[in-house]
Amino acid sequence: ISRLAQPLSVNNNCVEHLLWAPIPSSSFTIKSLYEIFENSLHLTPFPIMKMWKSAAPPKIKAFGWLVWWNRIASSDLLARRLIIPTINHCAFCGMDNESALHLLLHCNFAWKVWAEIICWWGSQWVSPSSLQDLLLWWYGQKFKNLGKLIWEVIPLAVGWSLWIARNNMVFNSKVPVWGNIVDSIKIKVATWVKFSSH
Repeated sequence: ISRLAQPLSVNNNCVEHLLWAPIPSSSFTIKSLYEIFENSLHLTPFPIMKMWKSAAPPKIKAFGWLVWWNRIASSDLLARRLIIPTINHCAFCGMDNESALHLLLHCNFAWKVWAEIICWWGSQWVSPSSLQDLLLWWYGQKFKNLGKLIWEVIPLAVGWSLWIARNNMVFNSKVPVWGNIVDSIKIKVATWVKFSSH
């Protein structure tokens, strides 16, 4: 204790400098920050890049980023972080544990919404095994012009609409109707694409 209480000696002959950690030999510049950001983009999975460039609003893009990294606040994530005591059942089906994967893709309710949207687009598909596989497949499709703008916001609109419906069910006891969710997804897609072109 006596050693800890002793005053620290300060060397007045030293000159303190702030170091820019990524490049210790030089000082901070906007250019160096931009170069680091540019280099990091090459390590980012391409679905994330496509999402960030899509016509969706910024908060929806941020939600898509959380979905990709499996970080939305589903009950299994909250239970793993000890925020809630146990994992709750899915708000839609009440059967399986609520994970992001189940809630947004594998639940029968979510699957029905996805199937309707895919049918609306004139396609058919098999449910991917993970949300990452879904986004990799989705953003790997090739479209041009308006078709590209529409296609790139659809998974964000579906995921966000399902998440909002889940929250309304959990916090407001509002039972979701899949047809209403499908209609709201189409409205979101049309609105986001329309405003992005202005």
